[in-house]
Formats: sequence, C-alpha cells, structure tokens
Amino acid sequence: MDLFGIGFGELVLILLVALIVFGPGRLPEIARTISRVYKNLARTSSEFTTAMKKEIDLEEIDKGKKSYLSLKDRNGQGKPDEEDTGEPDSGKDT
Repeated sequence: MDLFGIGFGELVLILLVALIVFGPGRLPEIARTISRVYKNLARTSSEFTTAMKKEIDLEEIDKGKKSYLSLKDRNGQGKPDEEDTGEPDSGKDT
C-alpha cells in the first residue's frame, strides 16, 4: 500500500513519532484537522480543474465559430448587405 509514496512501515513510524510528540489526547484532533485540510485541498483542486476544462472548451468553441465565420466570408457568403434571392444576377438594375 503506497499512500503519497509512503510505504506501510514509514507510515507506522510517522504515526509513532506523532503519538510521542503530540500525545494520545491531541492525536485525534490533529487527524481531524489534517483530514479537513486534505478534503478542502481536494475540493479546491477539483473546482480548479473543472473551471479550467470549461474555459478550454469555451475557447475551442469560440475558435470553431471564428473559423467557421472566416471560412464563410472567404467563400463570399454571410455578407449582411447582400441578399441571396437564389436567382443569378443579370447585372441589370430593374
């Protein structure tokens, strides 16, 4: 079992040192505090990742729209001042 790259023996050693340094009375309080910090860090990381993915998706959608519009302009379509009647232009004003 590897937890953050720490093996079982190393984890037991850390817990024994913490027990000696902080005492048995404060150890549960310290464990709860570490747990809260870990949960907050995980939640913040998840929110950040979600926000970045949304931003990247929005940028890709925006790039796609710009690409589509520029392609449409290059083909001579989508100009707001011209009407497309579906009939060929004879060049005469009637």
